[in-house]
Amino acid sequence: MQRFQRPFRRISWLDNLVYGFQHRWETNPQYRAAVSGVAGLAMVLVLCACLGILTTAANAALAGFGVGNGNGLLGTNDTGTGKLAPGQKFPTATPLTLPPGSVAGGAIPNSQTPKPGPTATPTQPEATPTQPGGGGGGPTTCDGGSHGGTWAFTPCPLVHSQNATLSVHASNAAGRTLYVLVSFNQSNCTLLQNPTLDAAGNWSMTFQVPACGANSQVPISGEIDTGLYVMGISAAPVQ
Repeated sequence: MQRFQRPFRRISWLDNLVYGFQHRWETNPQYRAAVSGVAGLAMVLVLCACLGILTTAANAALAGFGVGNGNGLLGTNDTGTGKLAPGQKFPTATPLTLPPGSVAGGAIPNSQTPKPGPTATPTQPEATPTQPGGGGGGPTTCDGGSHGGTWAFTPCPLVHSQNATLSVHASNAAGRTLYVLVSFNQSNCTLLQNPTLDAAGNWSMTFQVPACGANSQVPISGEIDTGLYVMGISAAPVQ
């Protein structure tokens, strides 16, 4: 049997170009990089051109609807008021020319307030010395009290080394323990007691006036603390 051979097809220039591009693309990395760069640049140019065409078409369409100015701009910064005018001048008053040392507003009227004078220095009254035996304005009695309670020394005045009685009455503190402190002069010549008031609020004690308080120049002092209130003691000095 006789075979027929397919006639040989001649390669066109387009096939040759495609085959050559394929061969170089597959075998040459530098060629691939160069072709990629050119293709990317061409794509960017095409996109820019398309954007410009779309912008022109959009401006024309908006101008047809009364939006924009038809020159490719959607608006304008020109307000139509013309050039800016220079700043206006405001009139200012010219101050009067006054001679040196004069006052434009006139003299200030007198306030009619008197000038302050020197402050008077207060004088302190002279203290009167205390005389022995209760003189000099000191207490001359031997009894007292406060807050509803009372106290008393008998006899009055007290005499050193002799017997005397201290009596306390405080019905509003009945049954409470007292704190009694009596000082017969400025030194350590004292009497200290802690008695208890009876049911009627009474207490008394007879004692010998200490000799250390003889001829004292200061009044008898001290206090009686009932736990509810305190009564101060101030009596004529010891003789």
